[in-house]
Amino acid sequence: MSETNDREAIAKAFYMELRDGAYTYQLVAVPDAVSQDKTKVYKAGLIHRRVSHWSPRKNWKFSMAYTSHDTYERDPMGDLVQLENADEFVAKRLNAGNIVESISTLVNRGYKLTKNAFAVEMSEKDYQAFDAYKMSPDLYRRITRSRTAFDYPNEVFDIPEASA
Repeated sequence: MSETNDREAIAKAFYMELRDGAYTYQLVAVPDAVSQDKTKVYKAGLIHRRVSHWSPRKNWKFSMAYTSHDTYERDPMGDLVQLENADEFVAKRLNAGNIVESISTLVNRGYKLTKNAFAVEMSEKDYQAFDAYKMSPDLYRRITRSRTAFDYPNEVFDIPEASA
């Protein structure tokens, strides 16, 4: 039996920041993924928080994109069944409605995308933390390094001007 590396990437999440004045909404859209040993399916979801000058270390919140088909089909040998096409995947699996709804709600409230969103690799260890409703420190470090590499502002939020 071969050893698996729990830090090896098994999927790519989608990171974006939306700002409105002194508030910044950070979102990480997490896709479905299959564990390296093909025995577990990790559910899709959303990791998000709203930070500001007044609450710069706000806790991350977690929303799971559960579907009506929470169990994935397996063949008689116990392996996951390959779906026929993308339409079947969307019909049976993808329930990203709460993710899209969250983003469109923020845009309707006046939040604007800071810069282009980017993909960030997620390891099995990151998914295990996500399943436990925790933000993986490794994932957070990869996001921070990517923010620097893509020239995001150093501050995650704008500091409001003092009123006279």
